[in-house]
Amino acid sequence: ARWVPAKPKSRVVDDSGHDAYLSAEYQWDGEVYDQDFGPQHVRRSGSALSVVDEVHIGGGAKAPKGGAATGQGA
Repeated sequence: ARWVPAKPKSRVVDDSGHDAYLSAEYQWDGEVYDQDFGPQHVRRSGSALSVVDEVHIGGGAKAPKGGAATGQGA
């Protein structure tokens, strides 16, 4: 997997109104993409932990400010 900087676009909620995904724009090998990412594929800029990791260790998950990094499976 490779982490790349991304620009958060919007939150995507489930039928109950809970955050489910983060819609983000990123560049991958010179191409620009818009994609929805689950919490296991998002981390705050500068963090080594994904949002889901932060929740599991009790750090909470706040909306990214100024950017996010997205993980793409290899």
